[in-house]
Amino acid sequence: MGMALADQFAGDLEGALAAATRAVELAPEFLPALITRADIHLAMGNAAAAAADYTAAVRIDPLNSGVHFGHGRALAAQDDLHGAVEAFTRAIDISANNVGYLIERARLYLALEDLDAAVKDLERAKAASPEDPRPALVLALTLQGNGELERALAEATYAVDVASDYLPALFTRGDIRLALGDAAGAAEDYGAAARIDPLNPVAHAGQAEALHAQGDVEGAIEALTRALDIAGDNPDYLAERARLHLDLENIEAALADLQRAASVAPERVGVRLLYADVLRFVERLDDALAVVSALIEDQPQLPLAYEVRASIRMSLDDEIGALADLERVLELNPQAVNAYRFRASIHAVSGRDEEALEDLAAAIAIDPEDAATYAARALLHHQADRFEEAIADYDRSLELRPGDAATLNNRADARMLLGDLALALEDIEAAVAANPELGIAHYTRGQILDELGRAEEAQAAYEEAARLGYEPPEDVG
Repeated sequence: MGMALADQFAGDLEGALAAATRAVELAPEFLPALITRADIHLAMGNAAAAAADYTAAVRIDPLNSGVHFGHGRALAAQDDLHGAVEAFTRAIDISANNVGYLIERARLYLALEDLDAAVKDLERAKAASPEDPRPALVLALTLQGNGELERALAEATYAVDVASDYLPALFTRGDIRLALGDAAGAAEDYGAAARIDPLNPVAHAGQAEALHAQGDVEGAIEALTRALDIAGDNPDYLAERARLHLDLENIEAALADLQRAASVAPERVGVRLLYADVLRFVERLDDALAVVSALIEDQPQLPLAYEVRASIRMSLDDEIGALADLERVLELNPQAVNAYRFRASIHAVSGRDEEALEDLAAAIAIDPEDAATYAARALLHHQADRFEEAIADYDRSLELRPGDAATLNNRADARMLLGDLALALEDIEAAVAANPELGIAHYTRGQILDELGRAEEAQAAYEEAARLGYEPPEDVG
């Protein structure tokens, strides 16, 4: 037995298993040998063999709670959750209110989606050992996962009050406070965690999130930098710091972080796409194209990558390449509404109205509740002087997305061109009210007022449009 335990402690599980098996063969009813071998089997992923050893141990000593608990662990590892609950229940019946057993049975109940039973076990464990922060912490996490944030906060606070230096409780309360909008309280919790363990990167990263939520972007960058100094090139921290740099319009720093993140974690699709997006934003289109093309080479079944590359290719005036990429998107995901809508926009710009309408009809067939698709088709009809068809689609879009200022503006313009000035004025007043900063809406309002003979009001509307930076197309009077 001594050799088995020594080998197990040293990490030599094969040697430990052999030694434990010799012990069991020498004394088949020697409980420590059976339990040790079962533990080793579990550590090696052989749950069935572990269950067999625990079953033998139960026959030898049916009143040993630890054996029943081990049996439950082995059954859970085989996904027999109901059997595991029964085994844990036998262990709890023998040991009364063992906190660890109650917590583990609660976890099983959660896996079985029996929230009430889990909460009862955790409250029972909390009552049995009021000075142990673990039951309150697990209860807080359970309630948080169920969206009961106020109750979760109370339990997390209990855990912190019981053990003020218990980092998991401080982190959990910080997370809950953030979810409740209490960024200052969250910053206090993460700050306390950082003081307790200054070398814990999670504490500094949490503090960064709380500071960001308070609008202190520079402070958040400093906190994330501390986390990175401790954790090294953590891709999550690098990507988040890049986003913070973008908030401060520090593009080069953001690109440096994203390049590092993409280098250390090339499997992180989101990081590589964000890197390409920022490169595109600064008009480094060839670099953006190279990043996405490399991603596609690594993951050729990723529709979103092809869609992003199509967008970059359009920026490079490569319509043929963009259309090929969108075709690939639709091969991989025939339900990709965005791809149909994007391809429709390319066809429309190139004067292929029939193809554009076909793509928009396909998008609507896939998702008849997508307001943007109706708005896109309405604009296509609008530009072709099919105003009644345009208005019908604008109507549907506004049913799905009421009060959208751009759509109201466009419908007002279509109604004006049909001569329905009263309804046009209603739409444009609603558009301006919905978004007073939308310059084109003020310009359209000026046009409608001109048509109504209200020249002075029209001039004021044109001036407001100009103040907001809107310049009408050259062919508009």
